[in-house]
Amino acid sequence: MKSFKPTRKLVDQILDGNPLGNIFLINALQSYADQVIKYATYLDKHNIDSLEYVDPHALSRTAEEVVEYMDKHFK
Repeated sequence: MKSFKPTRKLVDQILDGNPLGNIFLINALQSYADQVIKYATYLDKHNIDSLEYVDPHALSRTAEEVVEYMDKHFK
């Protein structure tokens, strides 16, 4: 899978020579993943159709994969 170049550059910049960059990214990913999962669950619970450009359910599935991967490697 090809990375989106500006995103890849940002991640590289955060991690390059910055030991706190790892902590920042892990915390940000965990926080965002939790928010995405809760949002998709809220939409389902209240039978709300999202009109967003990015499907929140697809994003939620990806967030669940991120959480699973992080739990496997960082706990």
